[in-house]
Amino acid sequence: MLRRVSVVNKIRIVDVSLSSVFHIGDSVSFTPLARIFAVRREYPLFFSNEGNFEDEIYSQVIPKPPDREPVSVAFHNENPTIHVRNIRIIGIAASSLVQIGSIDEIDAVDRVKNIRQLESNEENQ
Repeated sequence: MLRRVSVVNKIRIVDVSLSSVFHIGDSVSFTPLARIFAVRREYPLFFSNEGNFEDEIYSQVIPKPPDREPVSVAFHNENPTIHVRNIRIIGIAASSLVQIGSIDEIDAVDRVKNIRQLESNEENQ
């Protein structure tokens, strides 16, 4: 892994949620998983037995790209430090990563099922 020193003067993050990470430093791997079932109804009526993470959307196998072929690379960094003055992030969500540093491998999965149940409007149909 290519290692460099990162210098950040100021960072401001408003929100980190749903299997997401803000990380300072180097990592070998990052494998977050977020499974989300969201129901929106015009009238708030919810049942305790709705939503099933055994549904096909959550269990389907995600195809992986083929393994990478090895590549010979040579780097020469006259200044191995990365300088950043300011970072401003409003939100990090749903299996995301904000990292200041190096990483070898990321395998992020976010599976969301949204259901909207709104009343029909006879005048608009």
